Amino acid sequence: MSYHVIDVTGWKVLHPEQMGSKAKHWLIDPANRQWLFKQNKSDAGEDWAEVIAARLCGLLGLPHVEYKLAASFEDGKERTPGVICPNIVDRSEQLIQGNVLLRQKRPTYPQDRKRKIKEYTVEAVVEAMGSMEKPPAEWMKDAPSEMDTAIDVFIGYTLLDA
Repeated sequence: MSYHVIDVTGWKVLHPEQMGSKAKHWLIDPANRQWLFKQNKSDAGEDWAEVIAARLCGLLGLPHVEYKLAASFEDGKERTPGVICPNIVDRSEQLIQGNVLLRQKRPTYPQDRKRKIKEYTVEAVVEAMGSMEKPPAEWMKDAPSEMDTAIDVFIGYTLLDA
């Protein structure tokens, strides 16, 4: 199986994405769709690992977003490799980051640190997600029948994200 690298050189840059450790920014493709572009930090295979993890999710029936290899080019040579994934948040919805949910449940959860947060525990995540619903039916159509809760979905996601 081969993978095509999508050229994002001419795509409009909307704004940077602040969350996470990788350099990311939102793009608009020529068909006016939004994509998140995650740049590689190194030659460690972060890009193809995301593509393979998404494929594994598909094979396992886990809800996931599709990733595609992408890069910007300069003078015909790859300048910035990475991956893209579509924006899956509908205009009527709002994405709430996990750290915001953790702060809502535990007001003492740190706001100013991104790494090595001792308060980031399995128990804290389970508490924060306790009242959440699992993804809508269209995302769950191929999911294993045992996947009943938002926590079940999160565990499947976390397993492959690690």
